[in-house]
Amino acid sequence: LVIIDAGLSIHLTRVLSTQPESMPKTLKQQLVLKFGLFVLYGLCLWAGHALLQWPDDQLVLLMLLGVFQGFLSWNGFLRIFLAAKGKFRGEAILANVDKFTLLLALGLAFGLGAENLIQNGLYYSALLAAVAIISWSLTFWIVFSQIGMSGQWFALSDWISWLKKGLPYALLTLMMGMYLRLELVWMRTFLPDGSETDQAMGMYAAAWRPLEAFFQFSALFSIIVLPMAARWLHHKKDVSTLWWTVVSSMGLMAWALAGLLWWAPLPLTSALYRSDLIPTAQIMSALAPGLMGLSLSLIAGTFLTAAGKIRVLIAVALLACCVQFAADWFWIPTNHGIGAAWAFSLGQWVSALSLMGAAYRFNLIQFRQSAALRTTFLLVCCISFPAMFVALNGVPKWAWIFLPLFMGIAAPALMWSIWKHSTDVLNPD
Repeated sequence: LVIIDAGLSIHLTRVLSTQPESMPKTLKQQLVLKFGLFVLYGLCLWAGHALLQWPDDQLVLLMLLGVFQGFLSWNGFLRIFLAAKGKFRGEAILANVDKFTLLLALGLAFGLGAENLIQNGLYYSALLAAVAIISWSLTFWIVFSQIGMSGQWFALSDWISWLKKGLPYALLTLMMGMYLRLELVWMRTFLPDGSETDQAMGMYAAAWRPLEAFFQFSALFSIIVLPMAARWLHHKKDVSTLWWTVVSSMGLMAWALAGLLWWAPLPLTSALYRSDLIPTAQIMSALAPGLMGLSLSLIAGTFLTAAGKIRVLIAVALLACCVQFAADWFWIPTNHGIGAAWAFSLGQWVSALSLMGAAYRFNLIQFRQSAALRTTFLLVCCISFPAMFVALNGVPKWAWIFLPLFMGIAAPALMWSIWKHSTDVLNPD
C-alpha cells in the first residue's frame, strides 16, 4: 500500500488545500500516475507470492485482495480533492460508501440463504473487490463532476517532482506501519512455533479489534483536519484553538473507549467472542493506554504534517519504532500477548509526547489557554467515568450501549464545530 500511494496523498493534500486552482490539472495527471502505481503494486504482490512460494491456488485470492486494497487506497486518494476543496461532509459520506455497500451485500446474502458463499474466502474476496470498485466509481464520478479535468494526460516532469516530494511521506507511512502493525510479526519471531503461540497471536488479534474500529474513525478526522490546518497556517492564523477543538473531538471518542477497555474489558470481550475471554480481556486492558497515546499522536502528527515538518515526523517515528521493538524483544518472550500490548502502549506514548513537544516547539499548540484546561478535564472524565462503575461493583451492560450512543450524538456536534472553523478559514472576511 505504500507503493500504490507513494506518499502522494499527504503531499497533495497540503498543496491542493492552498492551491485549489490546480485541481483540474492535477486530477487528470494523477489518474495516469496512480494507474501506473497500481500496476506496480500488483506486480509486487505477484513477486511476493513467488518469493514466499505460496501455493498456486492462493494467487487468485491474493490478487483479489490486492484489487480490494488498491481501489480502496485509490478511493481515499480521490477524496482528498473534496477535502482540499472544503467539501468535508461529502467526503465523510463517500468514506463510508464501501462499508455501507458491504453491509448491504452481506445482508442480502444472508437474507437469500447464500451465507455459504460468503464463508468461502475466494468468493468473499471477490465481493470485497467488487465493493471497492463500486465505491471508487461513485467517488470518481462525484469528484469529476465537482472539479473536472484539464491539461495533458502525460506529464513526466510533474510525475517525477511529485514522487520525489512524496517519498518522505511514503517513508513515514512505512515506519509508522512498523510500530503500529508488526506486534504479531514480533510474536511469531520471539515465541517458539506451536499451538500455544498461535493461540496467543489469535487472542492479541482479537483484542486489537476495538483499536481497528478507532482507526476508521481517526482516519476520517485526519482527512478533514489536514487540509483545514494547512489553510489556517497558510493564512497565518493561530491553530492552537483548532488543535484543542480536534483533541476534544477525536480524543473524546478515543479516551472514552480506552477508559472502558482499561477498567472493564470483560463485558465487551464477552459480547464479541466465545472463548479465551479472560486473557483476551487482559490484553484489551493493556492496550487501552496505547489507544490514548495513539489518539494524541495522530492529532499532533496531522498538525505537524500541515506545517511541513516531515523530518520531525520521521525522526519521531524512528524513535518510537526502536523503543517498541526493544520493548517487544524484552516483554514478548515472557509475557506473550500482554507483553506485546505493553510494548504498543509504551511506543505510542513515546510518540505522543515527542510529537506534542515538537508541536509546542513550532508554536502549533499553546498550553496556557482555557481550551487546554477544558480539554484536559474532559479527557480525564472520559477515563474516570468507567472507573466509577467498577468501584460500584461492576460495569452494567448498558454502559457498552451508552458509549456508541454517546459517540453518535457527540461526534456530529463536535465535527460540526470543526466544519464551522473550516468555513471561517475558507471565507476569512
